[in-house]
Amino acid sequence: MNWEAIGAVGEVLGAIGVILTLGYLAVQIRQNTRTVRGSTQIEIVTAQSSFSRLVTQDQDIARIIRVGTLDLDQLDPDEQARFAGLMAHMFANFEAAYLQHEQGLLDDDHWEGWQPSLEWWTSLPGVVEWFRRRGSIDPFSTRFREFLRQRFESAAKRDP
Repeated sequence: MNWEAIGAVGEVLGAIGVILTLGYLAVQIRQNTRTVRGSTQIEIVTAQSSFSRLVTQDQDIARIIRVGTLDLDQLDPDEQARFAGLMAHMFANFEAAYLQHEQGLLDDDHWEGWQPSLEWWTSLPGVVEWFRRRGSIDPFSTRFREFLRQRFESAAKRDP
C-alpha cells in the first residue's frame, strides 16, 4: 500500500467521522430543543398557577377582580391600582406565552389552548376599561400591545 492509498483511506475515515459527529450533534440539538420547549411550557403554567393561587387564597384580591372585571369604577382608587397591577401580572403571563409561541418554543396546540381564556378576559368590561385607561404605560412589548389591541377590538365586535 502506498502513501496515496493510505491518505485516501484517512480521508474517507475522516469524512465518516465528520458525518457521525454531525449526526450526533443533530440528535443533541433536537433533544435540547424538546427540553427547552418542555421547560417553557412548565414555566408558563407555573406563572399562571401563581396568579390563580394569589386570587384564590386572598378574598380581598378575589373581590377586587370580581368587581373590577365587571365595572372598574365600582372600585375605590386604591383597589383600582391593585386591579391594574393584577391585570398587568396576568397579561404578562399571556405575553410570555405569546412571545414563546412566536419564537417557536411554545407549540401551536398549547398556544391555542390559551385563546379561550384570552378571549374571555378581553371581553370583560372592566378589563376593557383597564386596557383603555392604561394608555402606553405598561411593561408589554410593542408587538404584544398591538396583538392585545386587536384582541380587544375583536372582543368588542363580538359583544356589542
